[in-house]
Amino acid sequence: MKFYKNIITFTIFSLCFSDFNIIFGEIDEQFNQGSIEILISNNQPIGGFQLEFSGIEVDSVFGGIASDSGFVLTNSSNVVMGYSLNGTTFIADTLPLINLNGSFAGQTVCFDNVIMSSSAGQAYSGTVGQCWESPSVLGCMDSLACNYNLNATIQDDSCIFMEDNGWCDCDGNVIDCNGECGGSTFFDECGECGGDNSTCSGCTDPNAENYDPDAIVLCDDCCEFQSFLGMVVINEINYNPASTFGQDDANYEFIEFYNASSDSINLFNWKFSSEGGINFTFPSYILGPNSYILLARNSDTFPGSFDYGDVMLNNDGERLTLSDSNLQIVDVVIYSDGFQGLMDQWPQAADAEGSTLELIAPQFDNSLAQSWQASYVVPGGTPGYQNSSFGCLDPYACNYNPDVTISCDNCCEYPDFNYDCSGECIVEIDCNGVCGGIAELDECGVCNGSGPEYNLDCDGNCIECGGEIVSIIDIPDDQGGRVYVEFQKHFFDTDSLRNEFYSIERYDSNQWVNVISGSAYSEDRYVYEVSTLFNNVNTQFRVLSSMNEGIWASDSMSGTSLDNIAPPSPENLSVEVGDSSNLLSWDIVNTNDLFTYTVYKSLDSLAASAEIVAETSNNIYEDLDMIGDFYYWVSAFDVNGNESEFSSYVKVDTSNLSNESNPSEGYALLGCYPNPFNSIIKIDYYVPSLSNVLVEIYTVTGIKIDKLQSSIVSAGAHSIYWNANNHSSGIYIVMMTTNSFTESQKIILVK
Repeated sequence: MKFYKNIITFTIFSLCFSDFNIIFGEIDEQFNQGSIEILISNNQPIGGFQLEFSGIEVDSVFGGIASDSGFVLTNSSNVVMGYSLNGTTFIADTLPLINLNGSFAGQTVCFDNVIMSSSAGQAYSGTVGQCWESPSVLGCMDSLACNYNLNATIQDDSCIFMEDNGWCDCDGNVIDCNGECGGSTFFDECGECGGDNSTCSGCTDPNAENYDPDAIVLCDDCCEFQSFLGMVVINEINYNPASTFGQDDANYEFIEFYNASSDSINLFNWKFSSEGGINFTFPSYILGPNSYILLARNSDTFPGSFDYGDVMLNNDGERLTLSDSNLQIVDVVIYSDGFQGLMDQWPQAADAEGSTLELIAPQFDNSLAQSWQASYVVPGGTPGYQNSSFGCLDPYACNYNPDVTISCDNCCEYPDFNYDCSGECIVEIDCNGVCGGIAELDECGVCNGSGPEYNLDCDGNCIECGGEIVSIIDIPDDQGGRVYVEFQKHFFDTDSLRNEFYSIERYDSNQWVNVISGSAYSEDRYVYEVSTLFNNVNTQFRVLSSMNEGIWASDSMSGTSLDNIAPPSPENLSVEVGDSSNLLSWDIVNTNDLFTYTVYKSLDSLAASAEIVAETSNNIYEDLDMIGDFYYWVSAFDVNGNESEFSSYVKVDTSNLSNESNPSEGYALLGCYPNPFNSIIKIDYYVPSLSNVLVEIYTVTGIKIDKLQSSIVSAGAHSIYWNANNHSSGIYIVMMTTNSFTESQKIILVK
């Protein structure tokens, strides 16, 4: 509850010029019902008044000097009136005139119009106080409400609570079927959380063929009803009977329907309508197969017919529609009298000349004028019976009609020789487009042509073009890198007077590279010396024949160049016998393609029984197995695997020495298997103690291409593998290195 007091000072001077002054007094501001005191000062006797307000809904008026003076007080929502029934008047000096009860919280209340008068009805002039503007803020003062207003000073009825609205938060969200506040998943009509009504949707119409008694939700246009389209047809129309034959419209108009199906059909609730106003609904009636039923303007004229009432058919033509009980169209006919312009092809004799409009045959498209005829039965046609018709009854004629009842004279039409009734050729059409002609296409697709020239196809290209590689032979007695490529002459290589040539291409790294070219001069065979990239590796070559007629590429062929020359034999082999090993040394073999040295050892001097004990790229070797008498040899291998002859042997007698060390206790690159290999090779090695081992792969030119191991390993034998799928065929070097040991071995990759 808020109390306010408007304080306005009136001076005596102001009343000298006014009969009255009126202002707002004390104000009790509440939300639904407050009160306002109206104060008055006047110097003329007041016998009645009317006050009009804005900003307040006045509920009642009471008290004040007006009530004390016996005035009758009345009010509307914004107007208050006071008057005396016995002529009583009053004069006041700033006294309450009346008190108002009403709703005005948070508003600005003003005097809109003030009338003060004497008991005789004479109006006084006066002054009106200022509007009263509420200092309050209306709003929800409940902190638990969603719309709690911290600035509100008067509680109104605007509070909104979540629980009153079924919300889960003050944003108006509700808990969805997954229990999520504000979620978007809800139960569908089938009771499925997040469903799309599909589990209970279906056709709910019990008359439908796909009626689903368990369906709750009707699916969109999914009900399927039996279609009677083409089964019941509008078969005969008597829209303008001939009065000259004594048949007037009112008694002889009819529409005939025919059941063209093999089923009996109940016409219950079927509907027939015309643009002219016929609207007929069939009662329950079974129309049997191949049967007729009439709708007549006067059913007494046609016994067994249905009466559609006194609505006439349009004599000029109109739209007739038959639909089933599910409002599916069964048949539509838009007929005309034949007199509606030059393009109107409907029969004219059915218009008041005695004939009816008959469908020539029930299976004809009755939307077409040419499917109809004027009945041959005059007057009145054939209501309830088969339509009369003339036509060709010869089954071999193009216009054969088994449904006509009367055969016409000389009206049958027959096709031309070799053609059917549609004008289509029924025998083979030759390449000149002649039906039954004898012209044929040659193998080049030319009608009556003679075919291609010798060894040429239909586009003038050669068939056996030549230019193919005959052989690829290694050049003997060299260190490889070259082969002889022999190939045939090309078909168009006919003389030496033209600017034509051959090129040999080699397949390198997934592309063809030109290696050598030469002029064409009509030789039967050509031989080119061509370089290879690697020895002992298959290399693909092809021949490009650049003739004036075009460029041809031969099939590719592979060949191999071989290094046929072995390196010189190592010389001056010597052995220095130590306390724990034999140290072998020899002269370096001076050749550009040296790969490795092989050390052989035997118990006798026969080289055939010698066994390989080591391969090394150095010209020294330390043999730790020195107990006994041994013979040593050394040979040299080049990068292509050619081995020199053995060196002269050296005999070492160490039988009187003792050496208990085991060869397996030293560092060793034990071997690589299989060698040669196709894609993956196993590499075995041995270390006598915990060691840092590095195993790498090099090309024969010394380029490192892979690192297989670089780690500390325990004492003993170990194996690692190298997958060479991404590398080309050739010779590679396996290099094993420790802090005090280095050894290499040659491996050969063959793909």
